[in-house]
Amino acid sequence: MEKIKFNILLVEDIDTLSDNIERLLSKLYNKVYVAKNGKEAFDIFLENQDDIDLIISDIKMPVMDGFELVKEVKNINTKIPIFLMSAYNETDNMDLANYFNISKFFVKPINIIEVIDEINNNYI
Repeated sequence: MEKIKFNILLVEDIDTLSDNIERLLSKLYNKVYVAKNGKEAFDIFLENQDDIDLIISDIKMPVMDGFELVKEVKNINTKIPIFLMSAYNETDNMDLANYFNISKFFVKPINIIEVIDEINNNYI
């Protein structure tokens, strides 16, 4: 099966979850960049911003959280779609997601099929 020409930046600090999501996305899409925190993700974004089509990020992470990452990325590219994931379906998270114009919010444990459907139906 030929991979879809679409590149994703995945930001997740839990190694097993990150590895599982990356493995599945890598089977379908051209490139999956992986970062363990928002700072690392922002550095990857800066180096590859013309190549990254979508960001999928956890919210609660060390060094720089997901909302800080979104703020920094949106200062550079307001149009890039960003999906946020959280184990907590809190009103504050939803309000911030709306404020930052997040494309999609997923509650963990995420259903990877829903993520793939969202990507394929709305961004490719």
